[in-house]
Amino acid sequence: MIKWISICLIALSSFLHLQLVGQTIDQTLDAGRAAYKNGDFLVAQSMLERAFYFQTETAKFTDYELLFNSYLNQANYPMAYQTLFRAQIDYSANDSIENQIKLSQARLSLHKDNLEEMKYWLFQIDQHYGLDQEQQSYSMLALCHFLLGEFEESDEALGHLRNYSVWSQTKD
Repeated sequence: MIKWISICLIALSSFLHLQLVGQTIDQTLDAGRAAYKNGDFLVAQSMLERAFYFQTETAKFTDYELLFNSYLNQANYPMAYQTLFRAQIDYSANDSIENQIKLSQARLSLHKDNLEEMKYWLFQIDQHYGLDQEQQSYSMLALCHFLLGEFEESDEALGHLRNYSVWSQTKD
């Protein structure tokens, strides 16, 4: 309610001062990012879609992730998939981002309760580009195997994660 009142006051003050100015792509992206941060996924989705419609060169991969997560939080899986598909086209030359897209595909599959598809996407990652991606991959793989009842494989994936834990890095 407060959000709508503030929007009406801003529009009214613009009319009173006769300074109706259009919003730039960067301002639209910033508004979408702020809405996502505030948990307003519908507004974030709307603002990010608007920015992508007019110009995708200004958008970063993190903006695609925000749009994807906005759809995921609203359980709009077809649009989440479409967002990943668009990001894959725009970032096909970047292997690290390709891996991030595959990890997001695996998350989408988990949300759709399609564990075999989740496993498929996780096995498409052939090389990790950083510790964060490797940890995400192994933790998702461990979860996937566990949910499928493949406990030995799950334990093996968890074994890879134990190598990165704080406990294994400390000396006795």
